[in-house]
Amino acid sequence: MPLPKIDVPVFNIELPFTKTKLKFRPFTVKEEKVLLFAQQSKELKDIADAIKQVVQNCVINDIDIATLPTFEVEFLFLRIRAQSVDNVIKLKIRETEDSEEWFDAELNLLDVDLHIPKEYNDKIPLNDEYSIKLKFPVYGDVERMQDLDLTDSANDIAFELIGESIESVYSNDGDEVYIMSEYDRAEKKDFMESLSSKNFAEIQAFLSSVPSLEKEITYVNADGKELKRVLRGLSDFFTFA
Repeated sequence: MPLPKIDVPVFNIELPFTKTKLKFRPFTVKEEKVLLFAQQSKELKDIADAIKQVVQNCVINDIDIATLPTFEVEFLFLRIRAQSVDNVIKLKIRETEDSEEWFDAELNLLDVDLHIPKEYNDKIPLNDEYSIKLKFPVYGDVERMQDLDLTDSANDIAFELIGESIESVYSNDGDEVYIMSEYDRAEKKDFMESLSSKNFAEIQAFLSSVPSLEKEITYVNADGKELKRVLRGLSDFFTFA
C-alpha cells in the first residue's frame, strides 16, 4: 500500500511591480533543508541559488523565475516563507556593525513591503541620434554576475550590471532598434566604454532607484531605550534572522 499524499494549501499573489498573478504552495522539509544549508554557508551564491530553487519549486504557474525582477523574486520568497513556517520571525539586532551585544526583535514577514520609487527615468538620450531603454535587473542577471570570473569584483560587477540593465538602443527617429540581449559580452563592453561619463552617471542613477524590500522594526537596547532600525533587501532578513 503506497503512503498517502499530503495535500497542501495554495495561495494567490499579485506581484507589486509587474502585476504578475501567481499561485504558490508552502515549501517542504526538503526545500527548508536547502535554505538552511545556504544560510549556514553565508555565501551569496549559495543563498541566491537556494532562493531561486525554492521559489521555482513552490510556484505552481509555468514561469521561469529567472525572468522576474530580482526584487520581486525576493518579495515572493518572503511571502512563501511566511506561509510555510511562521509569518513572525525572531531577529537579533545590534546597534552598529562593531557592537558585540545583540538585542531581540520580531518581524511579521507579511508586513514587509516592496518600496517602489514614484519616479525614475528609464529612457536616456545618448546624443542627438540615439537613446537607450533601461530595465531593472532580473534574477537571471544576478546568476550571470556570480558565474563570471571577475578580477576586480566591486568595479567589474558594477560594470556588468550596468550592461545588463540596458534593454535596447534605439534611434530617436524610431527606425533602428538594437536589442542588447542579442549581443555578446565583448560587444556590450565595447558599447558601454563608448558612453560618456554623463550617460554612465544617468544609468547609475536609474539603478539606484531599484525597488527593494523595506521594513522598519523596533527593539530595546541595553539601556531600555526603544530604537528603530530599517531592514532593506533580502540580505538583511537573512543576516539577522
